Amino acid sequence: MVSQDHQQLSSAVICKSILQMVTTDPTILVSVLIAHIRSQYTYTTTYRKTWIAKQKAIERIYGNWEESYKELPRWILAFKHYLPGTVTGIEVGPFIEDGQRVPSKDVFHRLFWSFQSCIKGFDHCKPVVSVDGTWLYGKYRGILLMAITQDGDDHTNPIAYTIVEGETSDAWFFFLSRLRMFVTPQPNLYLISDRHELIKSVVRRVNNN
Repeated sequence: MVSQDHQQLSSAVICKSILQMVTTDPTILVSVLIAHIRSQYTYTTTYRKTWIAKQKAIERIYGNWEESYKELPRWILAFKHYLPGTVTGIEVGPFIEDGQRVPSKDVFHRLFWSFQSCIKGFDHCKPVVSVDGTWLYGKYRGILLMAITQDGDDHTNPIAYTIVEGETSDAWFFFLSRLRMFVTPQPNLYLISDRHELIKSVVRRVNNN
């Protein structure tokens, strides 16, 4: 067993070797991939080279990050075409390079969407909405915010989704204001959250608008 890396064992070669493993489990640990390479080639690759190979495998499977973001407007149009009644809202922000804004070039900032079935289905659910967020793990990070409710049989139903840059006041306002406007305009609703002061202040801001 050779303990060091080998120059011919490039990230491209490793990518080909681990592609099926990453396809099966995109969250697979780099240490597991290193052990796989060691068992297959009798060389121990560096963490960095294996990590780069995993990123290449992910790009092969899911596509390039930048190109995927460029496709977002087309995906929104597809939503609306094939799922009539879908509500979407997208915000873009300035593109910053070397600390300077690049003129006439914007990048993705926030996205809200809700399907018509979710909107209409809420009429038959309990007047209770729960909101929470989870971190997105990828090249550009971000947070997925979600609103859910329950029907009469206590089945959980998602009703709206939002991708934002983080749990900021403006991000929560972007989500909750559109949730209120397009999905839950009914009066006398109960909102369940983690009771963070930020969310409480945004709810007051939404109600005052």
